[in-house]
Amino acid sequence: MMFSRVVIALLLLFSLPADASNCKALLKEHLQSDLTLPYSEFDQTHGKGWRLLTDQYCDLGAAKLIERYVEKNAASESSLIWHIAQARASAGKYRSAIKYAKRSLAPPEKDAKTKFRWNDYVLGTIAFLEKDKAALIKHRDVLDTEKDSHFGNKMNLKLLNSFIHYYDKSYKYALDHAQSL
Repeated sequence: MMFSRVVIALLLLFSLPADASNCKALLKEHLQSDLTLPYSEFDQTHGKGWRLLTDQYCDLGAAKLIERYVEKNAASESSLIWHIAQARASAGKYRSAIKYAKRSLAPPEKDAKTKFRWNDYVLGTIAFLEKDKAALIKHRDVLDTEKDSHFGNKMNLKLLNSFIHYYDKSYKYALDHAQSL
């Protein structure tokens, strides 16, 4: 009986979000080690770069790390800008998340030439953050129509569906629960 209480206490301890001081220390550590990583490791590899901060619930720190990476490396990959938007939204900083999300939009002529409906996903996410349900549904419907034309559309459709299902919840909550739908 006592052993099971200890195990439960330990599980709770290790599943709690990091406190602000831990996030500051983690950010400081990664500012020293990660700014020289190649883009593929910093941004595209799970368990590396900014993702290590989000894994510890340090979303705002992750956004700041990516911002510094972009600045230091003059990086132009739009995924970095999008990941700043996601991290800021996860931290509840919707206004700045929307600013970065808009910067990640593909030029309309480029977006029109691909089957991947990136802009509809981004605009649907912005609509969720702005609490514009009609726009969110409009962009979700485009992804639904195009879900079989590109594998990314199906994945992003799941996220927009989660934003609709959990419309009254936070971005982070809806994102974290997308797989349960």
